[in-house]
Amino acid sequence: MSKKNDDADQRIDLEEIREFYDEVYYSDASASGASRIPKHYFRLFKRLEIGRGANVLDVACGTGEWLEACAGENCSVSGVDLSAKATAICRERLPQGEFFAQPAETLPFDDDSFDVVTCLGSLEHFVDPEQLEGDGAGGQGRRQDRHPRTQQRLFNPQAGPVRRNLPGRRQRGCAGS
Repeated sequence: MSKKNDDADQRIDLEEIREFYDEVYYSDASASGASRIPKHYFRLFKRLEIGRGANVLDVACGTGEWLEACAGENCSVSGVDLSAKATAICRERLPQGEFFAQPAETLPFDDDSFDVVTCLGSLEHFVDPEQLEGDGAGGQGRRQDRHPRTQQRLFNPQAGPVRRNLPGRRQRGCAGS
């Protein structure tokens, strides 16, 4: 398959996935109905030894519960999520934060912008997880450019990109497809 066809296929995947998150995954989500921050996020904050006042980026931030826990510790917070609905909820929950609705594989931030970069249980949702290889925070393959004091923490309890898990979606490259 040509590079041009691969790019077009990925754009279609991206729009299909974005629509799924906006219309299905986050269909009932709202800032006014935001759940309480799970206690394990506060324990995680302490366990990761994130300093109060740190500049934190959460990649695939969803509706911002983790970032709300960080903001409660006086951290500056930013997030990226493919879902426009999720990032709109983040902006409402955390008006002091900076949020972008776009793929995690292309981050809109300068190098050395954050003290801590997290991605909690979301790698299987990325459109092109291979693009993140060796970086984990932007997919630019610029691991050598990352500031030595920046912490990156990736937690992934599941496997397999979301495009393989969408209802009715043919699984490419898998037996029986």
